[in-house]
Amino acid sequence: MKRLLALIYQPIARQFPFFVAFMLLMGFIPMLQWVHGRMVTFEEGILVSRLIGNIAIWFLLAYFLAAIMELFNKRWVKILIYGITLIMCLIQQFLVANFDTKISSTILNLVAETNQRESSEFLNAFLFSITSVNVYLQFLLYIVLIVIAEKIYSILYRKFCISSFIKVPVLVLALGLLVYGVYSTKIYAQTFKGQYTGRMDKPNDPFSCTWFSVCELKVERSRTNTVVDITASMEQPSISPSIDDSLNIVLVIGESYIKQHAQLYGYYLNTTPFMNSEQEKGNLIVFNDVVTPANNTTVVLKNMLCCNDVGNGEAWYNSPFFPAIFKRAGYNVLLWDNQLTLDVNTSGFFGVKNFLYDDRLLELGFTDRNDKGFDLDGELVESFKSDTSKPTGAHNLILFHLQGQHIDASTRFPHTAEFTKFSADSIQRNEKYLTQEKKYRIADYDNATYYNDWVIKQIIDIYRNSNTVLIYFSDHGDEVYDYRDQFGREFGTLTPNKLRYQFEVPFMVWCSDFYKERHPEIVESLSMSVNKPFMIDKLCHMLFHIGGIQTSYYKAAADLLNNNYKPGRRIVNTVYDYDRIMAE
Repeated sequence: MKRLLALIYQPIARQFPFFVAFMLLMGFIPMLQWVHGRMVTFEEGILVSRLIGNIAIWFLLAYFLAAIMELFNKRWVKILIYGITLIMCLIQQFLVANFDTKISSTILNLVAETNQRESSEFLNAFLFSITSVNVYLQFLLYIVLIVIAEKIYSILYRKFCISSFIKVPVLVLALGLLVYGVYSTKIYAQTFKGQYTGRMDKPNDPFSCTWFSVCELKVERSRTNTVVDITASMEQPSISPSIDDSLNIVLVIGESYIKQHAQLYGYYLNTTPFMNSEQEKGNLIVFNDVVTPANNTTVVLKNMLCCNDVGNGEAWYNSPFFPAIFKRAGYNVLLWDNQLTLDVNTSGFFGVKNFLYDDRLLELGFTDRNDKGFDLDGELVESFKSDTSKPTGAHNLILFHLQGQHIDASTRFPHTAEFTKFSADSIQRNEKYLTQEKKYRIADYDNATYYNDWVIKQIIDIYRNSNTVLIYFSDHGDEVYDYRDQFGREFGTLTPNKLRYQFEVPFMVWCSDFYKERHPEIVESLSMSVNKPFMIDKLCHMLFHIGGIQTSYYKAAADLLNNNYKPGRRIVNTVYDYDRIMAE
């Protein structure tokens, strides 16, 4: 027993600086600060088990890594373990500093869905920003302190013999933490099986966050399988006999469109000349109170393309894929996606590719689709126009998924005189944080918005002389120094301004003259609904109405055009009540 206890004690004694550094890097001090803050403000819900459990898990992981150091007793092994730990913590701190978020399934989705070009744009935007450089300097200081601590401790350890007076309590504490750490790791197994839902009890260190994120993605895959099964086994929908002999429903999904940068919504620069003119003609109906369920494309598309209601607590994976309902009813359903990633290494598992490009959902939901992406959205529309092989029918549902104003906006429009309308001098603002470079970024975003307006014109011109209704909205908003010194989206706690810029989205319906003549009642319902609160997860019910789709999945209370429409709760990012936060 004495020999065993000595063996257990050895990694702690010999690698003590590593234990200290590891616990600090994992977040020991911030956790104590969190507990102290809750005690000072007399807030309920201080979970002692969470505090001790997290410390025990971190200690267990530190002990495991220290034991590896002892087992190999090689300098390069120690450097490697330190290096992995520091790199993981650096990534975590980089995300927190730039995006107010930790490693998550959302972040892994974004990384996996990003192609080489988007990666380059991201690195240019964030990798060498002032915020990021501060993080790098902070970690450089950590490295210096660790090296000094290791040097000093190696000298002290050789010179001084640690008495049993210290060894005994250290061993007792260590054994207690190791035992409780092993017990606490049950949440890792539960998460892997998709059984664990107590998110608040999960450690937030980078290693744990990575594990939980990978497990969540595994669960997402099984959820896609559920959607496929439900969609494949759904009842037969039909087209109402009253529907026209021919009808085109065009759904255009924008990307990263900040509603406040559209002149259509009061912006001081003329970024939407075509939409303005169509509104004046009476063909474009603009909605004023529409929000998206998330500030992430993956989550938005899953909830928009399935027939669930987020506000009622309905999960996307427990309802059918609505394009498949149109196809089963007899519609010709086309998908032209300019966010298509052709890299086979990233398209099979993550995010949208795991969902929208599931081979079974593609077969169930679409008649045809594009097979490559383009640098510019206008090129996508041109490919659609010139593709003579695409099937056409009497009833068509066409989905365009654009790149819109996705970061980096400067790459989302042609740099020609026709589309470079705005420069830094066009930005009529004088906040102290707005440097000339930041004004150029804003101008680029506005130029991309102007080009997006032109792309919408190209799509509408295809259908102008036919019986067509077109719905345009963006998956989410963004930030480009709009009210603070912030570029890009954040995934942390939501505030009214974050909701305003990242979750309020432009939403509009264009009707051809031919459609207006045939369906004055729907046009009137659209016009009467422009100020009604709406969230785009309910869009399918409005489309069922317009398309004359008769299905049991249609809900009149969720249909914006129905007299029985009820807005319901608008829950964003899973837990935040949009209307409550804005009201407060």
